[in-house]
Amino acid sequence: WARALRLGGAALAVALLLVALVLHDRSTGPPIPADGLSSYFLIAELRLPHHYLPSLFGADRWLRFAMVAVPGLGALAWLRRRGRPLVFVERFGLAVALVCGVAWPLVEAVDSLFVAQLQVFKTTVPLVTLLVIAIAAAGLDALPARLGALAAWPMDRPRWAWAGTLAAVALAGVLVAAGPLRATAGPLVRDADEVAVEAWARANTPVDALFVVPPSNTSFRTASRRSVAITYKPTSFQEGSTHVWYDRLLTVAPRAAASPARGFAFAEALDAAYAANDADDWRRIADQWGADYALVDREATPTPPASEPAFASGRWAVYPLGPPPVR
Repeated sequence: WARALRLGGAALAVALLLVALVLHDRSTGPPIPADGLSSYFLIAELRLPHHYLPSLFGADRWLRFAMVAVPGLGALAWLRRRGRPLVFVERFGLAVALVCGVAWPLVEAVDSLFVAQLQVFKTTVPLVTLLVIAIAAAGLDALPARLGALAAWPMDRPRWAWAGTLAAVALAGVLVAAGPLRATAGPLVRDADEVAVEAWARANTPVDALFVVPPSNTSFRTASRRSVAITYKPTSFQEGSTHVWYDRLLTVAPRAAASPARGFAFAEALDAAYAANDADDWRRIADQWGADYALVDREATPTPPASEPAFASGRWAVYPLGPPPVR
């Protein structure tokens, strides 16, 4: 327990500065508007259920956790019977179970936004790492003596251990780059047409031009070096600002207000609603925000802005939303 307290105390000392900044940020936000929406709904249910609400983590997440937790608990029991218990891992696991067990009803039944934003369920991340170590330790312990000595041989020689580790990392990199692991690694190359419209915006629009983009887009702002009115991904932890965030999203994608989707599915609903904008919607966006351009997926948008595209590449096009901006 002393080791656990030392670890927790060190983590708290490192986190204190961040805690102070977060508390200051939350205390200086705009007031919560009287829009009839709860901050708990906007932050915990709509935007971050995959972080805050265990009931909405998804069966695949629970299955992946169980695939480590069940053999991990078995490994801890094996090591304890063998007289080689990993006491710290056992006690850390108990602490995680206790904290998560207390937080779960407070988040799900009491709707405590404060407890939800503590994100105590993230303590399962280091727990999974420790359980993997326990599984490896039990596996080594179960090996016959000769095989156990062979497995321990590189670890008794640091140079060999480092060489083997770096070789494994290099092999994984080659496999990802060559393609066999690409499906699990995610996209490695961005869409060329998206890159083209971002490059055009960076080179051919005023530096203070304001764009509206599909709400799930996370790259245009950075790659084009131009401002965008709102996107789904960045969310303020200030309660009042979160209400502003939601109101802005419905300004560019008003039909999403009726969507029952939550989390990442809501981002997809926002994109669909953005693509469903008609001529009146585009004019309203331009008038309300003074937006200069709209990034549009022409394959998904039956009614793009009325003007001719200022630039197009493949399915993506940039449409002016008014007269050319004068700066």
